[in-house]
Amino acid sequence: MQEIFYKTFLKTTDPRTEYSALLSFEVIFCILVNLVFYVGAYFILMKLFGLPKKMMQIIIGLAVIMVLGYIGRLARVKSMYNVLRKDHEEEKAHKKATKQLRNAYFTWYFLS
Repeated sequence: MQEIFYKTFLKTTDPRTEYSALLSFEVIFCILVNLVFYVGAYFILMKLFGLPKKMMQIIIGLAVIMVLGYIGRLARVKSMYNVLRKDHEEEKAHKKATKQLRNAYFTWYFLS
């Protein structure tokens, strides 16, 4: 299962990936798995600390955030790539944009 997550990460942080690729099984699967874990964590916190039972709002909110997150991340790497292509050859711009974005996201994940 970790392979699916990593392959999805690589695909969605590549500026050459089309936006239509975000509708693939892998991306939807990753969103659903993350949704299950986050909702499970909310359920546990709800029971432990008496948080309000707003499960449907949490599910919809998280789903929207994750979908927009994938779109935003791909848009960000595409814009970085387009800016870098003005000063570098295409392959160098591709490597630089993907490296910068992937390093930023891996740092963020490990800090969380």
